[in-house]
Amino acid sequence: MMSVIGAGLSIGLAGAGSSIGIGTAGTKGAGVFGENPNLFGKVLLMMLLPGSQGIYGLLIAILILNNMGALTGEISVTAIDGMKYFGAGIAMGLTGLFSGWFQGKVAAAGIAMLPRAEELSGKFITQAVVVETYAIFGLLIAVLLVLL
Repeated sequence: MMSVIGAGLSIGLAGAGSSIGIGTAGTKGAGVFGENPNLFGKVLLMMLLPGSQGIYGLLIAILILNNMGALTGEISVTAIDGMKYFGAGIAMGLTGLFSGWFQGKVAAAGIAMLPRAEELSGKFITQAVVVETYAIFGLLIAVLLVLL
């Protein structure tokens, strides 16, 4: 049971963070794109950045389900493994939720600045990517918990 909850939390929370982040950046991007259609590519790139957290959450959920045997139909999980998988799901889910959410805010701020300082778009992207560092930390811890 804990394994399944861990897998669900991983994809559910990380996916929610990605959705919130993409929605935040996309809302700002729609306004900017409406003003200057030539910025579409840069706006799209920055808008999609928070989507990676959902991918990380999906990866951990698949790893958990695979390691517990759910994908082969031969489920065999000890209590210790169940707790590890639950912990992995929490680690990835929470870091994905918050980093996706706040990466969207940083991306939205960069998108808002694009019409005034398009030449700084690389710096705006870099700022948004830095927030993802914490999702990667959560991913690494979750992978270690699942595989060890």
